[in-house]
Amino acid sequence: SSLRVEFSSGTAGRSQGFVALYGPATPVPLFSPSNVGIITNPFGVLEAAAGPMLFVDWVIAPAGSTMVTLSFETLQLAPPPFQGLVVYQCTEATPDRSKCFELASFSGPIMTVPGHVQSDSGFMWVSFFSFFPAPGTGFRATF
Repeated sequence: SSLRVEFSSGTAGRSQGFVALYGPATPVPLFSPSNVGIITNPFGVLEAAAGPMLFVDWVIAPAGSTMVTLSFETLQLAPPPFQGLVVYQCTEATPDRSKCFELASFSGPIMTVPGHVQSDSGFMWVSFFSFFPAPGTGFRATF
């Protein structure tokens, strides 16, 4: 499998960006404002720090899986409409959101970090957006 990574920054590198860990411990920076990264590993980490005009999407599609569970370690977002995180269940591993439905949506100050979100189809789409950098905001989750 492969993953195309594209980086674009509108603030001369002031944003921290994103890191995705695939496999045992191989960090792969993910700067993808316009593309969807399809992850086929059975486990990994999604991590995002807020930045200006940042839009990142991942489709988690482990080969042969019938369930995907996203477990949050941290989740802190600025109030809507400035930042948000949406988790979808999809019918297939495709960058076509019309084949997905919303499982959970998060925005604003999170008082309690949610435990986990589960897709029973074996495919999950995670979408993060940030219109401005807010110190201490973003998320980290394992799957």
